[in-house]
Amino acid sequence: MQTNNPSYRYFTIKYFTEAGIEYVDEYMGAERAQAICREIKLKKETTVAETQFCTFVGRENADPQRQLANIMTLEVIYGMISAAKMRKLEAQLPEGHRTKLVLTKQEVALKIFDFYNGPLRMELANDLKNSDSRNIYNHIQPYDEDMKLPKIRVVGRAKFEAAARAFVEKLQLWVNEATPEAVLSDIDRVLEEHFWTPNHRPPIPRGSKEESMTCHRDSRYVQMTGHPQNIDFPLHLWPSRAPVYDDRHEGPEVEVPAFQVEANLPRRGGLTR
Repeated sequence: MQTNNPSYRYFTIKYFTEAGIEYVDEYMGAERAQAICREIKLKKETTVAETQFCTFVGRENADPQRQLANIMTLEVIYGMISAAKMRKLEAQLPEGHRTKLVLTKQEVALKIFDFYNGPLRMELANDLKNSDSRNIYNHIQPYDEDMKLPKIRVVGRAKFEAAARAFVEKLQLWVNEATPEAVLSDIDRVLEEHFWTPNHRPPIPRGSKEESMTCHRDSRYVQMTGHPQNIDFPLHLWPSRAPVYDDRHEGPEVEVPAFQVEANLPRRGGLTR
């Protein structure tokens, strides 16, 4: 899950514009972004910013506005963005557009609850009303098929679809049980596990840089990524359940929120900066 925030566009658009790339704004669509890249590729020499633009924003099949609002694009420009660094960027947002870019865990809990209580709840209700089973499949994760649903080759399509619909009906009940307090309790647990569980880093592949390795934790209501040892590494949280769309999906998609959080946990001697 990549963190997307519309406010990041202020910095990415400013960066590419100041680098001399014209017509980059909050209205730019894929056609314009790809046209800009075609012009850039005609040049004998390209700048770093031009290469970055074509790699992250103007590439084929990319959504330019999503990429401009993506934390990965922002970190290509500024490097790894700790909570302290993100707060400095936050202070640079113009008046009238200023918003919090680093949230407390209480604020994240409310926003994740709002996602469950609003967009996800409505999407589940609408898809269950629809007789087209394809929309039901949007709510089934790969591990659900392995662990919670019968094998289609064993029971046949009709029984599999009935089981899938029943599973999503149970998921609807699960969403109805979510509360801000329950989400916050999960956040507290995953953060405590992240910081105080020693040696929970995954094995480092040969040739990988240690600092590039992150860990992932999940719970009933939230998922998290962070670095196993570096307390300044950005911590991102997002909902544990959300629709998963394939290339055949038609129509609008539910935007899944992800947030950078300020953990505010006490430090121990084993943690490094």
